[in-house]
Amino acid sequence: MNPYITGLVLLLSLAALISLLLCRKKPVEPGVKLMLFVLYFWGIAFIETGLFALGYFLFYR
Repeated sequence: MNPYITGLVLLLSLAALISLLLCRKKPVEPGVKLMLFVLYFWGIAFIETGLFALGYFLFYR
């Protein structure tokens, strides 16, 4: 498998797992819980992408 696809799947899986753990115990309505999951998911995915890009930049500089 292409290493870029593997990295993308790993990044999205990690973001989904962390998002699920963050919003699982919140005592709110199911609709709000879904919105929190989506917010956490995209926020974490954005932060992970930035960290991986920074690591790539520093490693191959």
